[in-house]
Amino acid sequence: MITLPAKTLDFLKNRVGQGSRNQELFNAACQLRDAGVSQNEAVDALVAKARDVDGLEESEARNTVLSAYRRRARDPIEKRDEKPKTRYTAPHKRDTPRRDYDLSTPENFPETIENEWEVFLRAAFTEGDGVCVCKARRNDEDEEFPPDAGVVLTREDWISKMKDRGAAGLFADSRKCGLYVRINPMPKGCKGLDSEVTNFRHVLVEFDTLPLDKQWSLLKQSGLPLSAVIHSGGRSIHGWVRVDAANRAEYDERRRIIYEHFERYQIDHKNGNPSRFSRFPGIPRGMGYQRLLAVNIGALTFEEWNDDVTLPPVRTPSYFLKYNTEQDVNNVLGNRWLCRGGSCLFIGQTGIGKSSLEMQAAVTWAFGDSFFGIRPDPIKKTLKSLIVQAENDDGDLAEELKGVVNGMGIHARCGELEERIKIVSDSEHCGADFVEMVRALVRRHQPDLVWFDPLLAYLGGDISSQEVTSKFLRNELNPLSQKYGFVWMIMHHTNKPPKDPAQRNSFIGGDFSYLGQGAAELSNWARSIVTVREVQDGLFELRMAKRGKRAGLIDNEDKPASPPVIHIQHGQKGIVWVRAKGPDDEKVQNVLSKLSFPMSRHDIMLLIQAEWGYSPKSIKQQQDKFNKIKIRCVQNGDMYAAR
Repeated sequence: MITLPAKTLDFLKNRVGQGSRNQELFNAACQLRDAGVSQNEAVDALVAKARDVDGLEESEARNTVLSAYRRRARDPIEKRDEKPKTRYTAPHKRDTPRRDYDLSTPENFPETIENEWEVFLRAAFTEGDGVCVCKARRNDEDEEFPPDAGVVLTREDWISKMKDRGAAGLFADSRKCGLYVRINPMPKGCKGLDSEVTNFRHVLVEFDTLPLDKQWSLLKQSGLPLSAVIHSGGRSIHGWVRVDAANRAEYDERRRIIYEHFERYQIDHKNGNPSRFSRFPGIPRGMGYQRLLAVNIGALTFEEWNDDVTLPPVRTPSYFLKYNTEQDVNNVLGNRWLCRGGSCLFIGQTGIGKSSLEMQAAVTWAFGDSFFGIRPDPIKKTLKSLIVQAENDDGDLAEELKGVVNGMGIHARCGELEERIKIVSDSEHCGADFVEMVRALVRRHQPDLVWFDPLLAYLGGDISSQEVTSKFLRNELNPLSQKYGFVWMIMHHTNKPPKDPAQRNSFIGGDFSYLGQGAAELSNWARSIVTVREVQDGLFELRMAKRGKRAGLIDNEDKPASPPVIHIQHGQKGIVWVRAKGPDDEKVQNVLSKLSFPMSRHDIMLLIQAEWGYSPKSIKQQQDKFNKIKIRCVQNGDMYAAR
């Protein structure tokens, strides 16, 4: 049961006068489209009414309906005025996980198959099946389309006719546009409706945004149970996936599993209905040729394929020994610092400007530029960001973005940001509802980085609970980023600082990974961790606390920062972060000026004690400064003995 506006119902019942016939027909087609009526059903219903009642030419009416269906559908009318508490609900069934396919090596088409039209008919249909065939035509916009519902004969009748005259000879007048065939059996005299399908055998898959060789490679690697693979004679390859569904509901579910499995490869969702037309092989199409590439390849059944893809992939050592880590196709930032499906936790004190740091990083990487030395992968070059936040109002966000633009001096390039940065302010969703909202946004905008700010706004539970954090991070966030191939960039707050000053200054190495509030699982889960701390009034330390050497951080001397720590401050021009000299820089230089080689470790420690005023018991601080001195000496090429 579908719901239509009163105006549309009135259009369907009554005649429309000249002058508004096309517009009223277009509006009605949009309403049927939004209500979930298939294109074929809408064409059958509306074209007949417009022709017989309103007096429009059939071709004109058909083009008007098709024009409406080429536009994105809106929500059905019964849902447009609803205001649910949460917009998205978690699916009952677990999504099929995304699988990465290696499309870097071109796959050549196989050799020509003899009598391909007959081989195709015997592979895709069974004895007695009604096969619906239709000659293609061109409309006024020079687009090919099926002008009618097609002709249905049994498989045996088609084979007999084609043997007598040849497939190309039988349809000689269709050579300019080729020939269509419906992917599933239909009854004789059908109108081409989904409800008329007699066997829900095939789902059509197509990836016409990929080069042809990659489409062919993807279908072969997928292991899908393919009855036939057909080159359309144009820019696409059609895969007929054998699903053998018992009914329409099972057909829709199996189609969903297949389409979501290939979401990142931009599968064409318009091919989802069971009465869909594909291309008939063995027929010329203008300067091209509709060719059969393969039959009966991949898994034997849908169940076999689906059982396989829902299990984690099992790999042998040879896979990893051959893996090219130098040119990793999954790399996003740095030297495999962050890869697709990964995560980064930004930890900082409240109110210091983490949001502006986030905005500056997103803008910088949108241009493919260096953020304090951290660069996007050279193959990807520019990165698209989706920012979901609950801390700032529109005015705050405007100030942040304008501050970054002013501080970086990029006014002339702002147009490039329109398609690379999307910002969503949301305070309604958390937990599983938040993940489903992000899923919908990711499908639409296909970002490389998904930022959310702050973690506490969207977790939906006690951040100190190991159970809560593990479920959210590992069971809800990870599957989503791994499926769609983006990186989570999560802004988080630090704990309250310790009261004891000595304790505040006692962090070393990996200790910084645990600055954030909550369970240790946060730091264990995050692939990388970045910390921002105010170390003096107006002076901040930016530290890559986990996997930091891979980030590519550059110090003030344009050398790799080792350890991966630099100092930054708020710029004077706009809300932007800039480099700063560290609190130890001058003291380190003083110590370096007093070194004479060879010099013992003990003597260097005495110089450090004198410069920093440490007591002999402050071993950790001395060790930290000693390491800094040692690194500076090595970088300067000095030779000394630190015994």
